[in-house]
Amino acid sequence: MSKIVGAYPPTLVGDSWDPPDGATWWRFRLQPNEDGHVYVQEVDAEQTWMSWEFFDGESTVIDCGLDRPAALVRLGGFDHGNHGHLDILHAGPPTPSPQWRPLTGPGELRHPEDRNCGCLCGKCLCGGHCHEIGRCYTRA
Repeated sequence: MSKIVGAYPPTLVGDSWDPPDGATWWRFRLQPNEDGHVYVQEVDAEQTWMSWEFFDGESTVIDCGLDRPAALVRLGGFDHGNHGHLDILHAGPPTPSPQWRPLTGPGELRHPEDRNCGCLCGKCLCGGHCHEIGRCYTRA
């Protein structure tokens, strides 16, 4: 079971975050464990950080905001009875599991399912919500 750790409550990516060189969007299809759980989420008692564990047969910790963030995470695909998927912008597969599949090429920072937010930079990480948050979230 690998673990994603980050600040709680989760925050938007700020323009000070610089994705690792060669970052690629990777997808992992979530699968339930023997108890039927797809993931396990925990928030610390002080409510300053959270962890999100998923069942990939590995034991990797992915930092999404506690120290120096190494990844950007998105969840999706929980409709129509699916168990969902986990997408991570990361340099190389996020864990050693062979189940990770690349969604983009190295350095392509926009998620393939994002609508065009209107930014001309081509590197916006806002998920198509620049107009809602009032600024473009790009690589420096």
